[in-house]
Amino acid sequence: PRVKAPSCQACNSRLKRIEEEVLIPLALTLDPSDPRSAGVPQRVWRALDPGAAHGEKDRRARASLRKRVQQHAFVPPTSAGQFPGCAPRGSALALPLRATAIGLLGEKLTRVVYWSKFGIYIEQDHAIETHVVARGEDEQRVAEVIRRGERVDVPPGILVAVRRAADDPAAGLVVADFWGRIRLFTSVLPVSSGAE
Repeated sequence: PRVKAPSCQACNSRLKRIEEEVLIPLALTLDPSDPRSAGVPQRVWRALDPGAAHGEKDRRARASLRKRVQQHAFVPPTSAGQFPGCAPRGSALALPLRATAIGLLGEKLTRVVYWSKFGIYIEQDHAIETHVVARGEDEQRVAEVIRRGERVDVPPGILVAVRRAADDPAAGLVVADFWGRIRLFTSVLPVSSGAE
């Protein structure tokens, strides 16, 4: 079953399409024989296959999802930048990952982890900010969170570690590594009141 966290209507609207915008394109780059993938590419291909539907409504939903994903596919120029390890395998096609969508993925994951692991709902008095960490960048800080933080059980191939602040249980740092393809570093910090 899917782990969920409470969400206001506005946040739910902002965060609901993240899987489609980020996780599906990432999953399509995975090697099905890599143990970290654990059947993820096959599940995504099935989700995009109208022939695997369990009824007409399901068939239409899968066809619609497939069409939306295909509409974003493009042939990248040879000079196009890419996240390390995220090039589609054996294909000249690419799917874009919007920076804002990646930030929302970090926010969604952080909210779900804080709620499911610690019972903490992150209120508006804390800001959530996510950055993509390329291999070799900020390795010391990432390694520190992984070493000293709390590991969170998530699906195979996804590593999540959280290091919370001692003086504020809602504040902390979250590292999430998705199948060795993309690593996110998310901070949860109190919003400054402006008073000194």
